[in-house]
Amino acid sequence: MRRPLYEVTMLVGQYHMVAFFLNSAGTPLEPGFATEVPPASAGADGNAAERGHDHG
Repeated sequence: MRRPLYEVTMLVGQYHMVAFFLNSAGTPLEPGFATEVPPASAGADGNAAERGHDHG
């Protein structure tokens, strides 16, 4: 059971190391990735009254 966990940990570490290297080397992102924005989580708009949290 330890071998698969060790391999996953090493794989994640390798990807992390490559990402840090590419970032420090100034590698540009592929076209289309620079404009991608992750979706906002529920309630991230700051409008508490609509969610029933009106304390004012």
